[in-house]
Amino acid sequence: MIERHYLKCKTCQQPITLRIGLGRNNVQNHTFQCPNCSEDIKLKLEIDYEKISTELIMLENCERGDGEGIIVNLHPDFAINKDKLHEDFVFPFMDYFAENRRVHDGDFKPPNEKIQKEIQRSLFLSEEWDGLKRAWSLTLSNNKELAETITNKSSEKFGYDDGLDIVNDWIFRFSYRILNFQKLSLFHDAAVYIKDNIILKYRKEFKNFREYYIKNLYSDHLDRYLETYSEFFSHYSEYSQLFTYMKQNSNLPGNYRVSSSDFKQTKMFFGNAYEHLTSNFTILACYNNIANGRAFDKFATMDLKKYLTINKANRANPFKDTQPFYRLADCLDSSFRNASHHGAVRFNKKKKKIIYRSGGTGAEKTISYTEYLIKCNNLLFSLSALLMLELLLHNANF
Repeated sequence: MIERHYLKCKTCQQPITLRIGLGRNNVQNHTFQCPNCSEDIKLKLEIDYEKISTELIMLENCERGDGEGIIVNLHPDFAINKDKLHEDFVFPFMDYFAENRRVHDGDFKPPNEKIQKEIQRSLFLSEEWDGLKRAWSLTLSNNKELAETITNKSSEKFGYDDGLDIVNDWIFRFSYRILNFQKLSLFHDAAVYIKDNIILKYRKEFKNFREYYIKNLYSDHLDRYLETYSEFFSHYSEYSQLFTYMKQNSNLPGNYRVSSSDFKQTKMFFGNAYEHLTSNFTILACYNNIANGRAFDKFATMDLKKYLTINKANRANPFKDTQPFYRLADCLDSSFRNASHHGAVRFNKKKKKIIYRSGGTGAEKTISYTEYLIKCNNLLFSLSALLMLELLLHNANF
């Protein structure tokens, strides 16, 4: 469904006809640049699905208008053809399915009933996050009983998670829905490898590693995941513009762009998530040691103490030949992380381009804001898969 609203830019008084698509969550935030002066315009749409009503709230640099202006199309769940961003009668949802039919040479088939149900379960992530965040935080602060009073209990099982405590079970199911369904192989392939090549072959050393993990790593790692999820879902309407494409492994046409671009709010996510993911790669590195017949803390050329001091960009190197593990590192881009870390990143609002220098002094590089969000989503997918693996390690139940 598309709603039509009339606005004016407060900076230049440019009339704007806003066509905004209703997404899957009760609140959606949008930031776009005035098509005349390029200054940021921020607004929020609140949706009441029970009363079937909406309220558009002006947040920054905009006010109600009284007539037609330059058309601006916005949608929280779909990218839009860049040539249609300012055209009337544009429907991103329909364009998405039409494009997939074209890509698949006319053989595109709607998802079967089972897949449709799986997709439906993954639609309202941001609505579920508020409760999960509180339960997760309470658990980490050792307030487990209160956490369990707000926990979303469920009987759904995925074949791996029997025995998880109540809150970890919710975290596991939530992460499952983030990956569902095409990105689940990131988790599944690694879990199968761990079971076949570590647990069944080196059970004693697996037990030693699990004891070390629970005592020395578990709490810090879960805190990092909580920080990453919190940062991601605090600006979910930005990242969700590409979630449908990426979760289903759909091709995003080269001429498609996200319509909301709030880089001020998302600029730190990639660097922060990069740090958290590479820090938690310790799990995969230790698993890889066991799979190669060594003690969990003995690497080919160093010990675990030394490994924990090496550059984050090299943390995946010990398992680079173990494909089920190394796939979780495919999302890494050390040059962008270094630029972000050194504050050498800026955003051209008019062109929707991010300009950065690796390390703050390297050659200037440019990517689109759409490409940046793709990088962010891929980091989240790897983090979610690794989190699920850690929850199973904690409960020793593969």
